[in-house]
Amino acid sequence: LEMAKIALMPLVNGLPLRWTEAKTAAYQVTKEDSGTIFHTTGATAAVTFTLPPISDGPFHFMFISGADVAMTVAAKTADTAVTYNDLAADSVAFSTSSEIIGGSVEVICDGTTLFVLPRPATIYQTITIATA
Repeated sequence: LEMAKIALMPLVNGLPLRWTEAKTAAYQVTKEDSGTIFHTTGATAAVTFTLPPISDGPFHFMFISGADVAMTVAAKTADTAVTYNDLAADSVAFSTSSEIIGGSVEVICDGTTLFVLPRPATIYQTITIATA
């Protein structure tokens, strides 16, 4: 079923149309989800997205905070995510009250390196980077 999702991906102006999925609770992302844009619209409690292992790469995801609850994108294995000013991060989150909605995180993995790249909606959003 998942392979059919990839094989039948429609094109818009010659580019693949990305799938969007709302998640309102913790979710274990899989390599088969690659290309999906996840969002937290409708969530009433914090949502954590746990990424697949780096060895499952390549994969690419986008996560958008669509609710006023904390959103965290966490590496499967501690100290393996590359993000702003950190080569060994555990997670990236939008969790500061009144600075959550609209923030996003792009994830790019080539099977060797896991980039977890925060994309604030404004310069006033606080991004929390956790490292053990």
